Amino acid sequence: MFGKQRTASRKAIVIIVGLIVWAAGCGGGGSNSFSSSPAPPPTTSNTAPGTNVSVQPTDSTGASPAKLVFSNVTQAGMTTLTIANTGVMPPIGFLVGSPAQYFDLATTAVFSGPVSVCINYSGVSFVNSPRLFHYNGSAWVDVTTSVDTTNHSVCGSVTSFSPFATFQSGTASEITSATSTAFSVNTAGTFTVTATGFPMPLLSASGRVPSGVNFDASTGVLSGTPATSGTFSLTFTAHNGIGPDAAQNFTLNVAAATQTPLSITGPSSLVYGMTGSATVSGGSGTGAVTFSAGTSTGCSVSDRTISVTNASGTCTVAATKAGDESYAPATSAPFSVMLTKATPTISWANPAAITFGDVLSATQLNAIPSVPGTFVYSPAAGTVLNAGANQSLSVTFTPTDTSNYTTQTASVTISADKADSVVTVDCTAGAPFTYSGLALTPCTAVVTGAGNLHQSLTINYTNNVNAGTATATASFAGDANHSGSSNSVNFTIAKASSTVNVDCTTGAPFTYTGSPLTPCTANATGVGNLNESLTVNYTGNVNAGRATATANFGGDANHNGRTASSSFVIGKTTPTITWTNPAAITYGTALSATQLNATASVSGTFVYSPAPGTLLTASANQTLSVTFTPTDTSNYATQTASIPITVNKADSIVIVDCTAGAPFTYTGSALTPCTATATGVGNLNQSLTVNYTGNVNAGTATATANFGGDANHNGRTASSSFVIGKATPTITWTNPAASTYGTALSATQLNATASVSGTFVYSPAPGTLLTASANQTLSVTFTPTDTSNYATQTASVTITVNKADSTVTVDCTSGAPFTYAGSALTPCTATAIGVGNLNQSLTVNYTGNLNAGTASATANYAGDSNHNSSTGAGSFVIGKATATITWTSPAAITYGTALSGTQLNATASVPGNFAYIPAAGTVLNAGNQTLSVTFTPSDTTNYTTQNVPVTLSIGKADSTVTVDCTASAPFTYTGSPVTACTANATGAGNLNQSLTVNYTNNVNAGTATATANFGGDANHNGSTASSSFVIGKA
Repeated sequence: MFGKQRTASRKAIVIIVGLIVWAAGCGGGGSNSFSSSPAPPPTTSNTAPGTNVSVQPTDSTGASPAKLVFSNVTQAGMTTLTIANTGVMPPIGFLVGSPAQYFDLATTAVFSGPVSVCINYSGVSFVNSPRLFHYNGSAWVDVTTSVDTTNHSVCGSVTSFSPFATFQSGTASEITSATSTAFSVNTAGTFTVTATGFPMPLLSASGRVPSGVNFDASTGVLSGTPATSGTFSLTFTAHNGIGPDAAQNFTLNVAAATQTPLSITGPSSLVYGMTGSATVSGGSGTGAVTFSAGTSTGCSVSDRTISVTNASGTCTVAATKAGDESYAPATSAPFSVMLTKATPTISWANPAAITFGDVLSATQLNAIPSVPGTFVYSPAAGTVLNAGANQSLSVTFTPTDTSNYTTQTASVTISADKADSVVTVDCTAGAPFTYSGLALTPCTAVVTGAGNLHQSLTINYTNNVNAGTATATASFAGDANHSGSSNSVNFTIAKASSTVNVDCTTGAPFTYTGSPLTPCTANATGVGNLNESLTVNYTGNVNAGRATATANFGGDANHNGRTASSSFVIGKTTPTITWTNPAAITYGTALSATQLNATASVSGTFVYSPAPGTLLTASANQTLSVTFTPTDTSNYATQTASIPITVNKADSIVIVDCTAGAPFTYTGSALTPCTATATGVGNLNQSLTVNYTGNVNAGTATATANFGGDANHNGRTASSSFVIGKATPTITWTNPAASTYGTALSATQLNATASVSGTFVYSPAPGTLLTASANQTLSVTFTPTDTSNYATQTASVTITVNKADSTVTVDCTSGAPFTYAGSALTPCTATAIGVGNLNQSLTVNYTGNLNAGTASATANYAGDSNHNSSTGAGSFVIGKATATITWTSPAAITYGTALSGTQLNATASVPGNFAYIPAAGTVLNAGNQTLSVTFTPSDTTNYTTQNVPVTLSIGKADSTVTVDCTASAPFTYTGSPVTACTANATGAGNLNQSLTVNYTNNVNAGTATATANFGGDANHNGSTASSSFVIGKA
């Protein structure tokens, strides 16, 4: 048995959690970005009026980790941030971050609606996802709306200000290791108990373990060398204060020691009907040895004798040595004995020779066995053997009793003589045959004979090229199974046809010369390299037209005769035309024989294009062409020719007319009333574009038109003039909207416009402050910039001036942040301001400005002759005061000393209650341990709960080892070591651990010594003890 011990599991995780604030991705509108470096704290106001107002206050160190977005700010004010490392304890089930930080946010701005608060916790460790909490004066409230673990941001929504903090939820303890393990007697074993949870769980154990095994709660390791076998039940418990403790029922199974391996010696094989003997070596203890054949069907074992009952497969024998109080039963590895079958005898004589084609039968296949069974011959009965001497016949004999006899084989030899063969030659395929100039091989030949002989043969030919009678011969030389044979057949080769080719392409094309033309050649071709030149005969080969050429081949010994013809064309001759370039003419001159005067080398007629009398357009190098048709059109071709001619341009006339629409008045735009036309020979009548000068301002304008000429006419220019009279401008100015007292006259009211450019002079002038009054007159005089074309004009309107508003500002930022002091706080000032230098101090009225919480400040301005009345309000937060806790680190103690008022002796500057962790009476493990106290003031409205840690050093306690050798005394010599002693280590904190005992002189009679050592553990120092006992003579 061992006492219940509690410490931290080596597998648990210790994390102290805190908070650094940052904003990213929070709701409430506006940007959630933060400045990359801290800005200096504002001195007047950092929270402006408006909707979705974003504020990032800075604390006294310049850090700006929090961002606020106000839904609606009605009056500007100062928003401040204070960061502290201590504050009100988190709610049950939650813990602070590492390092711990608290945030006090306050504002003097007047606002309504929710406020989004985003806190960035970069650089702070959290085990679980953080949540944003808001302290309402009596409890923490989870106000989280979003958590962005990527950017380390947590956001929430509130409607009032007070301390904020980011906490994380704890995780209940859970034991995650297996519920059992196995050790063996006399063999060191180890098992580690693992647990999870946040904060780190403490492990403890209860139950019974065998002698030599111990559980170390500080490491979670169960280890040792068990002295006895059996099943031991334990209970492991994990505790971290989050939810119920985790408990696990655990089983330690300790197995007995293993014997020395058993080994069997015996025969490696046995023949059917024989017996053999087996022996065994090895093993430990006093248990009896038995033999077994297990599931083997071919043998049996009686005592140590192996008998073969069925000679098939392997006989597997195993030896088993029974266990005793020290050793578990042991079984040897299987020992195999091969079971061997008997071999039968076969009698079979060589049979007489046969002829190829004879089938095998019982005459040859006639073997006789020594025992009953069946034969399978190879080749099988009915097989035809190839011709040859000493061929092998074989047989496989399968005995009827296959369990005890093996299958056997035997063989004999036999001779087979050759059979006759027949050759057949066939030349009918493809007949009749015609001379091709090549050797013809149309025949096939096969040889047939007994045993399905059917073999194609090679054929030898004579006279198989030229026309006539050819011969085909085939021979079979014989093969392994047949004698040789041969045969011949004749076939006829008829003459081939021939081809005559007449070619008239050389020298083409051909032209009429007046003499016969003979350009053609001819030859006869055919198979067998026939290629013979032939004489060509002509018809129609003098005049232009189609001529015919004919050739004849009379045939030869291998070819039939053939005649062929071809034709060729004799083209007409082209006459020569002479025509020189004519002199240039002027546009309007018609073509005549002066220009159209071509001549030809033969008689004929001319047709010109363009025809005589045509008027050509003006252009250089225009083409004149002619077509000549000869009188002898049978032998001469029609011919064409062309020459260039130049046609020069004619003169033109331009007229400009400006009478339409007169008289004309100045409009500010260019006037373009004129038209222009160009005329000339060849029906020229073209409208022209008019260009103007002086056609905008009043005065005389000029209009000019230019005809640049065209393809047939030269260009010309003409001008005309017209008068433009002056115009009158228009002024537009509507009555302006009423203004407020203090608003100076500006372009908003003095906004007259004119139809043309110019200058305005107003009365009263811009910048004038009008007194409050209805229907005051404003006037203007307009002088146009272009006085040459426009007259000076005047105009007036009326305007009303109303009273101005006033604004009351309440400022509560001076001296912030504020802390509960026991008396009313009056830090605010108020001022009424307005146009016309209004700046009046006001009296401030307060509510809720004594105790911690949010206080209100209001001020009222009654108004005057020029300003309306107004009211302003502000608020400020009175934070809770922090009590002073005094607690010095206590003096070191020794493990086993329970915590008491000597260590748990913190004091506070105000009345309240202390709650210590661990509680008084707790016995802590050795090492540097953290003690913490939570102080809850009696006045929780105005003072915060505080948490303070100190460190306590706990030294290890001494241990005592006791060795007891009295059980079973007196002792007598047995020839074996006497190990009768037990040992255990005891100490503070329920230490009671069984130890291994080491002996000297414990075999022979005399005084023996037993020694045990405790190496110490996490809470105890090590120690050693010895004892002696007497072994009497036997």
